[in-house]
Amino acid sequence: MSLLFLTAQDTLASANRQYQDLQTQIVAENSHVDDYKQTIGELTNSARLSTFAKAHGLTVIEGNIKRVNQ
Repeated sequence: MSLLFLTAQDTLASANRQYQDLQTQIVAENSHVDDYKQTIGELTNSARLSTFAKAHGLTVIEGNIKRVNQ
């Protein structure tokens, strides 16, 4: 009976470790997503786009700048 208890306890501890590892991975991935969202926001900033266009001899027509939000 005690062997069964120890086996169950070990299995539960292993499952808890796996759960904690997954939670850590989720937090890390969410952090990456937030970083990517910030980068997208910076790269699609209309002032940045205008500066890039001027530096490359392009003309920006403000009405033609589209922004997609999720």
